[in-house]
Amino acid sequence: MCSPVTAAKRRPQQSSGIAQSEPDLKLKTRAISLLGASNDDSVLPALRDFALNSPQEEVVQAALYALSQHTSPQALNILADFALSTKPISLRKTAISQYLQPAGRARR
Repeated sequence: MCSPVTAAKRRPQQSSGIAQSEPDLKLKTRAISLLGASNDDSVLPALRDFALNSPQEEVVQAALYALSQHTSPQALNILADFALSTKPISLRKTAISQYLQPAGRARR
């Protein structure tokens, strides 16, 4: 059996389920972070949910990072939605920073 991190690299759709059910916070955040690298649009709803609805700041940070790694315009829209949300200002600043200079896209 492979770890959640390995599963995230191989099967993004399955790994979003693993990330949702993983009790170990470190493995959960690592799996979420890797979802963005998959560049698979099917993971965007899960990343949005992690970012906007998780009570754990580490999970939110991992989701924002994953969104910044994804090259889809939808990922940028999710980061913008987060930046305009009522979430804590420190997390909204992170979303803005990642929106402006996402690592998954060429710099402008």
